[in-house]
Amino acid sequence: MNLQAEKLQLIEWLVSLQDHHVVKRLLEVQRSSKANPEVAIPGLPVTTEETDTSIAEAEEQIARGEYYTIDQVKSQAAQWLNTK
Repeated sequence: MNLQAEKLQLIEWLVSLQDHHVVKRLLEVQRSSKANPEVAIPGLPVTTEETDTSIAEAEEQIARGEYYTIDQVKSQAAQWLNTK
């Protein structure tokens, strides 16, 4: 299916849509897409700025000691598995 046909299919679906929550969510996606074309849908590609911000936050958490070592994670996982 080509892009034009897919867009027409979406338009037909939108016209028949009755769920207000879905319409609101679609409008949020539209606004997000206009404000930041690199991030149209949550979970898909993010901007370099967002990636840099996330990395900086992670580095600050590490500097404050707010992290778990691999041994701590393995120990916790073993405890969870043994309680079942």
